[in-house]
Formats: sequence, structure tokens, C-alpha cells
Amino acid sequence: MIAYEKYGHGEHKIFGIHGWFGDEKTFKSLELSLDPAEFECVWLAHRGYGRSIDLAGRYDMAEMASDAIAVANHLNWSRFSVMGHSMGGKAIQLIAASVPDRVRKLIAVSPVSADPVPFDPATRDLFEKATDSAACRKTIVDFSTSNLLSSAWVDGIVSASVAGTKSEAFGAYMRSWANDDFSNEINDMETDALVLVGAQDPVITASVCEHGFRQRYRQLVIKELQGSGHYPMDEVPLLFGAEVLKHLRS
Repeated sequence: MIAYEKYGHGEHKIFGIHGWFGDEKTFKSLELSLDPAEFECVWLAHRGYGRSIDLAGRYDMAEMASDAIAVANHLNWSRFSVMGHSMGGKAIQLIAASVPDRVRKLIAVSPVSADPVPFDPATRDLFEKATDSAACRKTIVDFSTSNLLSSAWVDGIVSASVAGTKSEAFGAYMRSWANDDFSNEINDMETDALVLVGAQDPVITASVCEHGFRQRYRQLVIKELQGSGHYPMDEVPLLFGAEVLKHLRS
């Protein structure tokens, strides 16, 4: 069983699935916006990350999805909403495809789509090297927030990532979210979906998400958050929380 942190005790159950640079603390800022009497949240730490750093595995999207479902079964959650950041946005789509009758709402934050990522060779090389290079990780985080944020914040994200991830897992997850193709599985989905993107994210833009999500979800809202890059839960936490809450209650 993968590790997790819990918040709240309400009827509406929510999974938070972190991204490539995240861990179980990724969605902690949401606790400022969600009533613990209304929601019960589980912030997952996937294999090789955070509190699950020593848990071995394949380190891929399918395993992330199956591990989340296993936690839901362990907690006796018959229905729940799923929220995922970046690579977690790819994994939650597999959850919704695997147990569609159990997923209430889907919230994909700066998400990777179900398709393979069309990296150019230089960018692919940078991401591969990030497995063992803090400098490459910093370049990626800084670029994904349009070089607008302080070095102290960027360094903090990178330091936490280096300390809180197993190198083997970090590299394997990247190859999975970049290469895996679920385009045939994620199709004509009835799940009520919200995609949140930062207006200052130069890569995961609203237009990119229109291409990757619009034709796959019958009920879809794509919302652009001003003042944010790739990490809206950190960059604009209260605005982010308000949009999440509105979708969960809709």
C-alpha cells in the first residue's frame, strides 16, 4: 500500500495525485479552501516519492492508477473525485477509464494528456538528464513558470524533489508520462472534467489542452488561471482553490 496524508472527514472523497516534481504535499494549499466537514482528501505519495520513497515498483502511469484504486478499496470509498497535477493529470485519466462508475469529478491541473509527448530531441535530452541533475531540474521548473518566480522558490521545489525522490523512479516516471499512449482508452468519457492551466505556463497551455482533452470528454471545462505558470496550487493557491471548490460542488 502506498503512503498518503489525509485531510477532512466529509462525505465527498477526493484523491490528490502529484506530478513529477511533487509528493504528498502537492495539494496541501487546498486545505485553505476546502471545508473538512464537507470533504475528505487523501494526498497520495506514489512509489519512489515522499513517504513512499522506499516502495519499489514499475514507476509508471498504470501503476499510479492501480495504486490509487487500491487505496480507495482499502478506505472503502465507493465513489470519489480525482485530481492530478502534471504527470498526475495523465494518471487520473486512467483511473476514470478503469472505474468510471466510481469517479465523481476529474480535475486535471497543468496536465499531460493521454497522448505521447511530442518532445524535440534537445528538450527530451534535458528531461532525461534531470534524473541525475539538479541543474536540469531547475531549468525545467524555471522555464515552466516563464522565469517569473524567485530563485528561492524554484530552488526549494528542486531541493525537495532531489531529496524526496528515488532517482530510478524519477527517470522511469518521466519515460512513462512522456511515452505512454492511452489515446484509445481515454475516449468519449462521461466523467465531469475540469482542466486548470496557468496563463504563464509556456508548454501546457489552454490550446494544448483543447487538443488533448476536448474530443475525449463529453463534459469538459478548460479554465486558464491568470498569474500562474505550471504550479497554480503554489502560485495562486486561493484562486486555484476557489475553482476546484466550484467544480466539486457543481
